[in-house]
Amino acid sequence: TELTKRHHNIPSPDNDKIDEMFKKDNYTIVWHGWSATEQISEQCFQKLHPDPSKDKCDYTLWNQLLAKYDDAYQNGSHVLQSEEAFSIIPRTEEVKKILQKLKEKWDVHIILVHRTLDSWIPSMFTEYRLPGVYRKTNRIWKKWDYIEPRQLTFPQWFDMMWPTLDTVEGDPLGTKEWFEEIFGSQSVHVMEMILPDQKDVTLRFVCDTLDEISEAPNACKFFTKRKKRIGKRNQGQILPLNEDLIMMKGWHKYLSSKLHHMYPDEDNGTGTYYNMIDGKRTRMKICQIIERHQAALKFIDYMSSKNLTFEKDMPRVCMNDEMTAKLANRTYYSDKTMALSPRSYDEIYNSIKGNFKFCSVDVEKV
Repeated sequence: TELTKRHHNIPSPDNDKIDEMFKKDNYTIVWHGWSATEQISEQCFQKLHPDPSKDKCDYTLWNQLLAKYDDAYQNGSHVLQSEEAFSIIPRTEEVKKILQKLKEKWDVHIILVHRTLDSWIPSMFTEYRLPGVYRKTNRIWKKWDYIEPRQLTFPQWFDMMWPTLDTVEGDPLGTKEWFEEIFGSQSVHVMEMILPDQKDVTLRFVCDTLDEISEAPNACKFFTKRKKRIGKRNQGQILPLNEDLIMMKGWHKYLSSKLHHMYPDEDNGTGTYYNMIDGKRTRMKICQIIERHQAALKFIDYMSSKNLTFEKDMPRVCMNDEMTAKLANRTYYSDKTMALSPRSYDEIYNSIKGNFKFCSVDVEKV
């Protein structure tokens, strides 16, 4: 996560070598996964009730996870689990009591990877916009006729997201305070995601932070020798969010000049539309000269050829003063509690105000 929104990339069910190294250090890696924890939350944690007669929790999946812990316990092994979804489970007294029961067998430690809130928020926006542009499951770029409500500017998204920062997004500060209530402040450890020495976060986790709890020399040696893999991003992997806003605005403006009510014609595929005139369905062929993503990439090339940038040359819409103050204030208090080198409020506010990372292109003025 950005407190818990980022995996350490350690527990992997397919990486036998990593599993073997940790076993030598008396660690059992428990891989559970985001969706499985979400199901525990939906089927159990969200249905817990103070009145036992009204408790509708299905403990099946939770008990299955506990069984994995118990297997390790019987073998006298530590358990290591990287699980970001625990940052967004319901923060109720009932859930707290369930988690506190872990202390009956275990000395529980929570390790949170801290990323400053103001650097995390733009990444959250990208993750929100992504499904409206690109389908990760089968690696397909969305088409022109894809109706997607995620075509929001940064300020629109921020205004929608902010009320759910703690309960849905798993805000770093709120997550830290929640686990401290359950396991005690001495059991909650914070490590910075990015430090000036640029030491890999996984290496720092295994060799430094984990060493403070119960050292893992074999795993540390393994990760120290392993070269960090950095993949090059090719043009097909560029995520042009602002360019896509412009392309989609232009596309719909073009279509609206042709049709009063447009509907994709599922029988004939992309590019054919129909509208209803006097109750009759009338087809109309809209020529699709270029795919949506390719159009965005062409626009990138055009901007480059003219030496234009969004930051300097395009109209923008940014967070207003109230939004900026909200983010700066929350970041300031998170920094004070979690950062190794906390910044002043003014420093944070000025770094946000007008910064294009917190803006989007103003498609109404392009």
